[in-house]
Amino acid sequence: MIINDFQKYFYNKSERADLFFYRDKGQREVDLLQVKSDGRINAYEIKSSKTYRPDFFEGMHYLQNLLKERIASTTLLYDGNQDFIQQYDSFCNYRNLQNVIKEFIV
Repeated sequence: MIINDFQKYFYNKSERADLFFYRDKGQREVDLLQVKSDGRINAYEIKSSKTYRPDFFEGMHYLQNLLKERIASTTLLYDGNQDFIQQYDSFCNYRNLQNVIKEFIV
């Protein structure tokens, strides 16, 4: 559902959606990587949990350590009630996805 919303956003703007998934040999993963036009990457972790946990960012932090300044933002999309939008380590209820899109993609 969430990835489809990203695809619809780009489709409706007649833009290419550069969306990817990351997993390495150590089973570290990030659910969604969106490559921006400048080559920088927005990273998203998607969880069905209603409770925020800092360890949800582990995969994104690992990737951030590898790619350094190429990571433009890291965001957790989850089912909780709190939203906190900033450049790194944002968290947002996935029902409020439009807030994240406005902040990081537009």
